[in-house]
Amino acid sequence: MWTQLERNYGEELLKGGLDVVTTLDVSWQSVAEEAASRHLEKLNNPPSDEPDHNAHNAALVALDPIRARFWRCWAALTILMSRLTAR
Repeated sequence: MWTQLERNYGEELLKGGLDVVTTLDVSWQSVAEEAASRHLEKLNNPPSDEPDHNAHNAALVALDPIRARFWRCWAALTILMSRLTAR
């Protein structure tokens, strides 16, 4: 998000006075990263009778249906679209 704000507002961003509101939730982001890492680990270390999937990327979107009803639009709690490393 910071990169997009820098691209859109440049030096104005550093002067202050800008309020940024987002529905993204840091705790949900951590849970998403952990879930994606665990899934990649399972894909790349399958039981002996299954092939290795050689998966290195994951994507996940978690939406909040409660906020969606109230705001009449989908509210993203977390969006994960990045290369992860197995832990």
